[in-house]
Amino acid sequence: MDKPNIVFLHVDQMHHDVIAAYANPHVYTPNMDRLVREGTSFMSSYCSMPQCCPSRACWYTGRMSKEHGVMANPYPIDPNIPDLGQWLRECGYDCAYTGKWHVTGRDLTGSFDVLHRGHGMGELQDSDVARTAVAYIQNREDDRPFFLSVGFLNPHDCCFPAMPHGGPAKYGLGAKLKDKLPPLPGNFDYDYAKGGRPNVRN
Repeated sequence: MDKPNIVFLHVDQMHHDVIAAYANPHVYTPNMDRLVREGTSFMSSYCSMPQCCPSRACWYTGRMSKEHGVMANPYPIDPNIPDLGQWLRECGYDCAYTGKWHVTGRDLTGSFDVLHRGHGMGELQDSDVARTAVAYIQNREDDRPFFLSVGFLNPHDCCFPAMPHGGPAKYGLGAKLKDKLPPLPGNFDYDYAKGGRPNVRN
């Protein structure tokens, strides 16, 4: 069997149920819906360490945080543990990367050909990351199979307060959009310090 080309699209802080294809009536996501229909999609995914760098190190090494050493964002990855780019290169793949990397202590160039280093705000960078990915695919002349990792920054931007830009401090443009937003779940903003819930839920 021929080795397939692989395009790995990953985003930052997006929950699975914000895609219309997964029965969310409040959103319009035609391109993501098409990826669900025509790509590889799954509903069961588990995060072994709910922070950016540890999670990324997990999916690029296939190991738990206690194995690769990235227990929080500033912790560097164990340099002796190989990653997906290195494995696939050994299997004859041309490995390229565009967008956000954020695996502390690992030089991206040791695993991938770097096409674009996404940084800063996704609103400013994600379109460049996408264009770079498309150009890579359209202009390839190499006969080797490819693995292209595309790291979008958004929807992470929603975590940045809009205060410096004149918006409401806590939720940015939320006040202007409140009539267009879907309803919040019943357990939103639950005070886990009260109500007899186990400490582990705090």
